[in-house]
Amino acid sequence: MNVRKVFEDPRVVMLEEEIAEYTPLMPVNESRDYVERLLGLRHRLLKEMQVYDDEMKAMVVAFNERLRNACIELYNRVEKLADEYARKDDLSGKLDIEGRIYLGHEYPKKHPIQRASAMDVWEMLTQWEFFTLYNQGCPATLTASSTQSFSHGYKDVNEWLYIGNNVHNWNYELDSEWSKDMHLTHVFSNLYTHLGFSLYDLIYVEDFDIKVNLKFDNSVYYPLNKERSKKGNQNTKNNSLS
Repeated sequence: MNVRKVFEDPRVVMLEEEIAEYTPLMPVNESRDYVERLLGLRHRLLKEMQVYDDEMKAMVVAFNERLRNACIELYNRVEKLADEYARKDDLSGKLDIEGRIYLGHEYPKKHPIQRASAMDVWEMLTQWEFFTLYNQGCPATLTASSTQSFSHGYKDVNEWLYIGNNVHNWNYELDSEWSKDMHLTHVFSNLYTHLGFSLYDLIYVEDFDIKVNLKFDNSVYYPLNKERSKKGNQNTKNNSLS
């Protein structure tokens, strides 16, 4: 697998340089539609250039595990808060606990391509809301509401990660034989099939942003914590507000 060769392909270079030219000074609707089309073209091109070898497989499995661990951390935080608030008897009005997880905003330091245009594309994918689904996070927002006895509706974390009771393999749009035993989560599938990230983008991601908010009466937000999960482990620095 030669990632540098892929990103030095003239077609990829041209697309990324064109995407990097986007500026808020351009007409909003015209510029956003144009950049969305370019991001879609980039995703399809990189997909066509994917190499299904053992090295790529190992890196995808490792990323899926980092992502899974970060999602488990988020799930446990929401569960803990839901249990705490379910025990309170002095709540009034509607209260929602909302948990979201995003890929780290900083361009992956281990990516072999560190040119400015590639970093600009990463910023577009992770911060500029070109894919509206990403506003809710890598998976959909995990919500526990007072109107539902602070239940988020999932039996356990695997049901959330795989949208079912059994561990599944969300390997849609990948080579089926190559990926048949990878146990990919639906969160991975969402990033790859709906949110514009290629395998070559994802395999170098080690940081995740975890956000948990309290929302009162559908309008007032209180950011309970906002912290980064390094490399998908569960030993992150606690910056919660209390």
